[in-house]
Amino acid sequence: MHGLAGDFGTISITDLLLYLANKRLSGTLYCEGKRGKKSIALSEGDVISTASNDPREYLGQFLINFGQLTEEQLTRAFQLQAETKQMLGQILIKAGVVSEEMIRSIFAVKTRESTLALMLWKDGTFRFSRDLLPEKSDDLGTQVSLLQLLEEAEYREREWAKYRQVFPIARLSLAIDESLAPAEFAEGSIDARLFSLMREGHTIEEISLSLHAVDFHLYQRLYALYEEQVIIPIPVTALRTTPVPIRMPSDQEDPTPETMATRARELLAAGKAEEAERLAAHAAEQSPSATVLSALREAEAALLASLRARFITTPRTPILSSPDNAPQAANLSAQERYLLSRVDGARTVEAIARVSPMREIETLKIFKKLEARGLIRLR
Repeated sequence: MHGLAGDFGTISITDLLLYLANKRLSGTLYCEGKRGKKSIALSEGDVISTASNDPREYLGQFLINFGQLTEEQLTRAFQLQAETKQMLGQILIKAGVVSEEMIRSIFAVKTRESTLALMLWKDGTFRFSRDLLPEKSDDLGTQVSLLQLLEEAEYREREWAKYRQVFPIARLSLAIDESLAPAEFAEGSIDARLFSLMREGHTIEEISLSLHAVDFHLYQRLYALYEEQVIIPIPVTALRTTPVPIRMPSDQEDPTPETMATRARELLAAGKAEEAERLAAHAAEQSPSATVLSALREAEAALLASLRARFITTPRTPILSSPDNAPQAANLSAQERYLLSRVDGARTVEAIARVSPMREIETLKIFKKLEARGLIRLR
């Protein structure tokens, strides 16, 4: 057997990975779903590297989360990468910013978390190419047991059930009992940053973005603090947002995902990339079939090209329209507030997007919205 393909409606991702691990196969597993694309390279049933189009699973994001790198240092590293064409890890080691030992450690975490995140997928398609491995990698020899990761996934499933009982939504802020809070923190530690953000009244969602955090690790720490009675979750008012209507022909009141994908392609052909992407994304939420995902990727590519032409092809620097955007920012989403907080009049849209824990297309869509609302202007 040289290849294996199918969808997660036929075989679950955990059953597929268990099969690959028990057979001790080598090759690369390619997966695509509504969450994006991901690949996992295996050597005799062990994970040796991962790749994803989810920025939260990039090396730089993990380094920021673990306090090994700042957003400014990551921006400079990307600039060096463009000049030297070297892998990011090698650049950081040569520059003396991060040790090789730390890079190896973070890569192991990255490999584990990316694989564990894939195990949460309930739908999508897959293809396994036997004996096909990446030509070059920045992982410095990472190797993680896939069987151990499957055991970890079972443990996390039980833990998530507990966490969701206490923190049912991410739009919760957290009150601190200062009498039980730690008196001091190690400089630059994750706890120091976490408590600072909680004291500022940020929600869990906002804290996750600010820390570039792995969700499980963040909730694990919050749950421990809750059990110690150090923090108490406080509900916040849900955002009042008006969803943009999905437009379909009047004779199709209940269209199928495939019909919506066809309509998205028609919108794309008419030059309406934004409407096409929104409709295709809606279809993918209902049924991420190969046909629907293909339409979504086409629409995303067209919209991204349009947004890049607006914000990146000619470097644009966002600046705040008003020194105090607080009244308007109060009604923004966590993602919108995160990006608005990065607008300092010095960094370009591209520089902010490169270190954002969100996909580039989502980041640029938000910048377009912030500009339309008059919160920022470009120069």
